Amino acid sequence: MQSSVGREIKMLSNLIMRKLDACMMELGLDSVTAVNSWVLGYLYINSDRVICQKDIEKEFRLARSTVAGLVKLMEKKGLIERDDVESDARLKSLRLTKKGEQVHFVAIAGMERLEEKLRSGINENEINSFIKTAQKMRDNLNKCEKGEIYD
Repeated sequence: MQSSVGREIKMLSNLIMRKLDACMMELGLDSVTAVNSWVLGYLYINSDRVICQKDIEKEFRLARSTVAGLVKLMEKKGLIERDDVESDARLKSLRLTKKGEQVHFVAIAGMERLEEKLRSGINENEINSFIKTAQKMRDNLNKCEKGEIYD
């Protein structure tokens, strides 16, 4: 039986999330999930511009309701704050708190360690091929209109 690409990717994704969550706990970041750490990194890297929930949805390909809950929990944990956007009263910008910034720097160490483990025994050409292939697969799915998969 031929291996399913989707199944392999899902299993790898689940494993990465579990390992990263465990790593955060090892680093003393019990309340910080893998997704929290990625959002903190995104906010840190983009601290020079206005980032709203829609930007998080787009960057991480998450549903609006998922991001709304995520932001609410991260705000409750004291990792981020929401501020009014001058140009549009309906929007709230997201920014790291001091605690969020500190957590981000600790989390980076864990994410780098996990990345090393992921890449172990795999040469740079294989890594580049994997990334190119994964990007092509993502592009293929992004091109699909609703219902197009079954056409």
